[in-house]
This record gives sequence, structure tokens and C-alpha cells, in this order.
Amino acid sequence: ERRRIVASGSSRSAQGDRPRGAHRDVPHDVAVQNDGLGVASRDVVSGRDAAAEVVEMFERMHAIWSRYLDDLADAELERRFEYTTYTGERYADAVHNVLTQLFSHSSYHRGQIALLLRRIGAEPALTDFVFWTRRRVDGS
Repeated sequence: ERRRIVASGSSRSAQGDRPRGAHRDVPHDVAVQNDGLGVASRDVVSGRDAAAEVVEMFERMHAIWSRYLDDLADAELERRFEYTTYTGERYADAVHNVLTQLFSHSSYHRGQIALLLRRIGAEPALTDFVFWTRRRVDGS
């Protein structure tokens, strides 16, 4: 039996006290939730295997990122670019800052998933990087 856990919005309080330009979770959460609900609804209505669809999307994304990172030069890391947020605000930043955010933001979502799993009595997977890379030293 497959279970789907869907969070209903942000668990944060009102965002009025944040400085202008600070990250706002609600648009991001809604976009991610709606995308996930789209996959879930198609699965239920059409009988398609949503897990296979997710694997296919992941493989495409992995190939794109692998090519980009393999070819990444120092000059590209320093390049500044402009972008528009979900709220319509325009910003400029360096590629290395956005890649750092992208990498660290996954930790935020791993924490959310771990919390949701614990709330239903499940044990989350071990996701600490060093757990999978470290090697015990003899005698310890």
C-alpha cells in the first residue's frame, strides 16, 4: 500500500515581520504541493504509476544538472544574473550563492519530511551525509 503525505500549507506564522526580500515559504510550498497533487491526481484518475513518472523526471533532471556541473568553470560561479521570485520581485545574485542555497535548501525539506514521518509514527531514513561516507577507524 502506498501512502501519500501532503502538507496543507506553511506551518509558519504571519510573514509581516520579515525584512523586504526575505524568502517567503507560502508561494514555494503551494507550487510544490500543487505539483505533487497533480502527480497524485493523475495517478488516481488514469491508473498511471506516479512513482515511475517521478523516477523519469528525476533522471532527466539529474542528467541536466550533471552536464551543467561537469562543465562549470570558476567564471560561471562568479557570474551575476537576474531573476524573478514567485512573488514577482526582481533580484540579482551570483551563481555560487544560488547553488549554495539550492544545496542547503534540500536540508530544509529533509527536515520537513522527517517531521511529518515522525508525526505518523514512522522512522525517517538516515540522511546525514557523513553517515554514508564515514568509515570506522580500527579499534573504536
